[in-house]
Amino acid sequence: MLGIILLGGLIAWFVKDYYGVEEVGHFFEKNEYSAIYYVNLYKTRDDMMSERVRGWIDVASNKTIYLAAIYFSKNRSVLLGSCSLTLGEKEYCIDDEDNNWYIELDKKARECTAKKIATVEKNSYRMDVNCED
Repeated sequence: MLGIILLGGLIAWFVKDYYGVEEVGHFFEKNEYSAIYYVNLYKTRDDMMSERVRGWIDVASNKTIYLAAIYFSKNRSVLLGSCSLTLGEKEYCIDDEDNNWYIELDKKARECTAKKIATVEKNSYRMDVNCED
């Protein structure tokens, strides 16, 4: 009986890891993945007005969500060091240009093709993103 339970757990882990979805909070969410999500940028925690932009998230195996970069336009993006986010909550982060932000992860993912390129210095990211708005 114990063997069946262990085998079932191993199969479930394998299925989620390789065939799961890249959607934060989904029951069949992959164990680790990178994706592009909308994020809302606020200047202060109490601001009601935000700027909605695309952000590159990395989801770790412990389900911690890290925001690696913010994509403003085709010509401008900023990198974030170790900015961890919680779905629907404003988190304080500082980008590589020393701008202070309160950032809220939006539930809606972007339908984009994206390619992350890790560079040698500081393991930073450059995003090659193709989204149709």
